[in-house]
Amino acid sequence: MKIPIIHQTNSNISIIIMSNSNNFWTADRLSLLKKKYPSETNDTLAEELGVSVSYIKKKAHELGLKKTALNRKKVTPEMRESILRAYKTYSYRDISKMFNLSVPTLMKVVNDAVANEGYEGKTMEDINKIRSTKRINLLKKERTLATFGLEAISKLKIWPNRKKWRIRAQLKHCGYYVERNSSEAFAYFDIKRHQRLEQLAEENGISVSEIDFEPLAPEEVCENGEAEIEIAHEQGIL
Repeated sequence: MKIPIIHQTNSNISIIIMSNSNNFWTADRLSLLKKKYPSETNDTLAEELGVSVSYIKKKAHELGLKKTALNRKKVTPEMRESILRAYKTYSYRDISKMFNLSVPTLMKVVNDAVANEGYEGKTMEDINKIRSTKRINLLKKERTLATFGLEAISKLKIWPNRKKWRIRAQLKHCGYYVERNSSEAFAYFDIKRHQRLEQLAEENGISVSEIDFEPLAPEEVCENGEAEIEIAHEQGIL
């Protein structure tokens, strides 16, 4: 089994391929794992050794290692204030790396502050910003893996087909029904056909089929009223 070992420094990523998983765990690496696993987070160890968190967990489980010192680490008042400031901008896993604390410990700090001090948690805007940053960083890593011919670690589309996306939008605008997250489009019998657009769609992997019956009205599909119709529109059913 070949294991991709990923080393990341700021925005630079280098990848080394290990020819065999057994060759990775040398005596020095095993010694480091046994020494630091009880008192450091898995993310910190994974970054230090250049492997995935799941790889660290698997080996620790084989060796019977436990997170003892990490769970007993005290959160000082100064550390607590820093955690609450960082919470609005970073994910739990990021803060875990910063302070070398377990995620359950961080969650307890935040939940206590919310319950007892009126601390305001993340807004939806804060959450979306964090997700966006995470997605961008993951996208960079995925593109690096793809460049080296390694398997993807997520289902992100690393090089989206913008031309195909634009054609789908044009088809919708012209009255065609385009399947959600699909490469199929349908022309109802009563719309004006656009042969050039359909040809472009076919050339870019979008199949266009004709539907020779009249689509159902929204009230026929959604018997429970306007709320159901609105949901259907959001899900691309109508």
